[in-house]
Amino acid sequence: MKAFTILIILAILNLGLVAPALSLSEDCRSAFLEFITDNSTEKCLPVKEVLRLSAIADPKANATTKANTITTFATNVCPLYEKCGDTEIEKISENGKKLISTGCAKDLNTTDPIAVLALSGITLYPPIIKSLCFQDNSTKSFCFREDAATIQALPQPNFTFIDKSIDKVIFSDPNRFCVPCFQNIINTIFDFIFNPNDKAREAFNALLTLLEVLKVPFTSLQLSQLKTTVMIKCGFKFLDNPGI
Repeated sequence: MKAFTILIILAILNLGLVAPALSLSEDCRSAFLEFITDNSTEKCLPVKEVLRLSAIADPKANATTKANTITTFATNVCPLYEKCGDTEIEKISENGKKLISTGCAKDLNTTDPIAVLALSGITLYPPIIKSLCFQDNSTKSFCFREDAATIQALPQPNFTFIDKSIDKVIFSDPNRFCVPCFQNIINTIFDFIFNPNDKAREAFNALLTLLEVLKVPFTSLQLSQLKTTVMIKCGFKFLDNPGI
């Protein structure tokens, strides 16, 4: 979400709210502005709501502040997502990708981090917003908060097998980890990035690029290992498409 937040903030440079976008080309800034002022974008993803996420980029913000910020965003945007539906969200993502890919071509060729983050965030927005909106049927709280709290509380093994985060899952109690909330989110993400088609490969590469630019040490191999880990831990039927 940080990538998409940066995109929106920078896109409204002409309103005088931010300055870092001066590093971007004029065509790129125009592409950002065209995207966020599009009627479909505003209807399903109001700028004022996305701007709430700027708190996540604040280095002084603690984990609680960030979680509360995302929760407020989800509370306000998820009803719009339900009205717009997956088809409309996909159209918004596709429109954004075309605008940024074309308008920011020079910036992307020079690997400008802002342009790269923006394109990656737009590409991944459909599974991101869908995942954020899942709720626990019993508590009505957002699944992402429950899952994050569960994983955070898992004991850390005193050795490294694959990766610290993945190892937490491997050696955890399935009753804590293999729950409907996590199943909904992990299937949404895996179905989006692991399907054998061009769109999925594009999304997979976008995710890897996003992780690299954000300096999150997670590789293609580790993503595949995570999928295998989930199947081993929760059973073959836990995933919608375990074979892809």
